[in-house]
Amino acid sequence: MQNLMMFVCSIVSVITESVKLSNLRGGNEASRNIQIVKCAKQGFTLVELLVVIAIIGVLIALLLPAVQAAREAARRMQCTNNLKQLSLAMHNHHDVHGNFPSVFYQKNWGATSTGVSNKFHDDYKWFNFLVPSLPYMEQQAIFDTIMSMTPSVYADAANYTWFFREPSRANGLSTKSLAVALCPSNTDAKNPPGEHARLCYRINLGDMTFGSGDVSDFSDFPRGVFRVGCKSESGFDTIIDGTSNTVMFSESFPVVHDTTNPALRGGIAVDTTMNTRSMPSVCLSVNNGGVLTSTTAVSPDKWRRPGMTLYFGRSACVGFVTMLAPNSPSCSNAADPSSSNVVISAGSFHSGGANVGLCDGSVRFISNTIDTGKMPTETNLWTYLGMTDTSSQWPWFRFTGPSPWGVWGALGTARGGESTAP
Repeated sequence: MQNLMMFVCSIVSVITESVKLSNLRGGNEASRNIQIVKCAKQGFTLVELLVVIAIIGVLIALLLPAVQAAREAARRMQCTNNLKQLSLAMHNHHDVHGNFPSVFYQKNWGATSTGVSNKFHDDYKWFNFLVPSLPYMEQQAIFDTIMSMTPSVYADAANYTWFFREPSRANGLSTKSLAVALCPSNTDAKNPPGEHARLCYRINLGDMTFGSGDVSDFSDFPRGVFRVGCKSESGFDTIIDGTSNTVMFSESFPVVHDTTNPALRGGIAVDTTMNTRSMPSVCLSVNNGGVLTSTTAVSPDKWRRPGMTLYFGRSACVGFVTMLAPNSPSCSNAADPSSSNVVISAGSFHSGGANVGLCDGSVRFISNTIDTGKMPTETNLWTYLGMTDTSSQWPWFRFTGPSPWGVWGALGTARGGESTAP
């Protein structure tokens, strides 16, 4: 900037001297030289200074958007690289163990554990897919430290661990951020000192509203890529629609706002009327110009909110669904999303859409305007899908076939029979 100012000043000075020289009439060469010396010693006039300032202001106005765009392009490139690293970790895990990690782990769900030791599967409850993936992200030391913990020490009577509830007691592990888990464009990504590290990327759980409680029925696959709460048996052989046609990861917001009517970015709407029978239009309707219409605030317990605890594995905290386009609202039917019926949408701080990682390891940018199908007038999701309304099972365990939610829904199904590519 200093060099630019000197250059502009030099140009103005030359122009000024030329004008003054042209106005010298009838004098000899010596008198002209004297005038030049005098002019040079006088410096800038007020008018000249104002001209320089105006030129600099115009240049800054022209350059600033370009600089901001270049910075955002760099952040978006880093975000793309993060998604590639996460996808690569899943591929490496699959190469070693023959499957993908589970969404989260729970005691006694599966006679044996695949991909991690039985000890991890039986004792280390509620850890999400990231933990068994750590060795494949050059984080072997963190993985070893977690595995060396004694469950009887860190678990409480409610089967939740202080690892998630009290970060100060977790040897600094739960407060230490992983760069690969954070989008640099997300202004809410960095955790304040003493709080849990956050997660800006979610795994694909399909194209259906889901309940985020304990999932004990693992005899069927969900609509997405990963298995939920059990021994993982999902792998490349279960992605029938093709790895280049199926989303594995997407960006999404950590839910930092715990007030009524929160911002869409970083908020979740609490709608007590919503359940697994609700159409996605119910959640979509709460968006009021980037503010979510919600008279009930989400839980003040940050560890219960999506994306607010790096290693916590309840489905709503680590997953997303492809019912609503990126940067649409996310909704819960109770103040505690971690144990509620939810619609978690993809989203980002990038302009116009969000990055997603496909199962083949590539990354694509999905627009906010991607086709999500024609929203029907039917108000009951189960009726719309042609299923018998029953409270014993969620629709994603029983509904088969192509997604009703357009291209975006098709990208979220691993076994829907579609061949849609982004």
